Amino acid sequence: MQSYRQLGSVAWALGTALAIFGVVAAGAQSQAPAAQQPPAGQSQQLQLAAPKSYEPIPVKPAEPYKDASFDAFRKQFADVVKRKDRAALQRLVVTQGFFWEGESGDKINKRKSSFENFAAAVALDDKFGRARAKLGEAYAASNNPEGAYREYQRAADLLPDDIEVQKRAATLLFMAGQFGNADAAAPGWLAGVDFLVVAWIAPNVLRTFCLHFISSNMHYYGDIEDDNPLQQCQVLNVWWLLPLQLFCCNFGSTHAIHHFVVKEPFYIRQWTAAAGHRALRAVGVRFNDMGTFARANRYHDVSAPGTLSAA
Repeated sequence: MQSYRQLGSVAWALGTALAIFGVVAAGAQSQAPAAQQPPAGQSQQLQLAAPKSYEPIPVKPAEPYKDASFDAFRKQFADVVKRKDRAALQRLVVTQGFFWEGESGDKINKRKSSFENFAAAVALDDKFGRARAKLGEAYAASNNPEGAYREYQRAADLLPDDIEVQKRAATLLFMAGQFGNADAAAPGWLAGVDFLVVAWIAPNVLRTFCLHFISSNMHYYGDIEDDNPLQQCQVLNVWWLLPLQLFCCNFGSTHAIHHFVVKEPFYIRQWTAAAGHRALRAVGVRFNDMGTFARANRYHDVSAPGTLSAA
């Protein structure tokens, strides 16, 4: 029995020793690879191959474009576009053959000239009235009246307060037979001027001319006797003076009555003209003495002193 106990103790001790040895061996195996693994940077350095030297390739940079005429054109073009000078720009653009390709294809307006397409391409301001006027001058100088009055009409629309542009536009439009457009090109305030001229100024000018013409030629000057109403004036009522008489209240026919009856107004004189004419004839007042125009409104005939020309 005692021998069995000794044998069990030995077996237990041996098993314990084997277990301890297994644990120690496993720990050693797990630590050994970690101790032998090199750093990450060192591993990459070992894997990359050393760079080789490249063969140099000669590169010759392009020489700058040198053309004095092109540089002058670019400077001139930039100055023209900066000043929005349509007339100067037109001289730089070909008449035909201008093309304009954009992202969406051909952008040329077939109904417009090369210059107008080019002006649109460089975003030239269509609202610049001075440029429109200059372009109109360029068209006129190139014997293109249609283009001239078209541009001046646009200039007149953009510069309503510029009298010179308005006059030039109206003149060109009138010469081109565009009477309706000439009216449309005029600024709005001219409509008021038209009304004043038609309703007030022109009638007064016409009335004043008629009155002065009749009055100055029915009176005698220079050689009449003082305080003698018979020599002061005549009666002008010939039929062909009727258009003038209409605008001065029949002044030539009735004013002579005023020299004898001063207080009567013109409408009373017109009412009593028939009786007044009979009285004037009776006392020797002249009627329709047209020789007064040749005698410079003198009463007597200077070629025959002391005689009367017509009675």
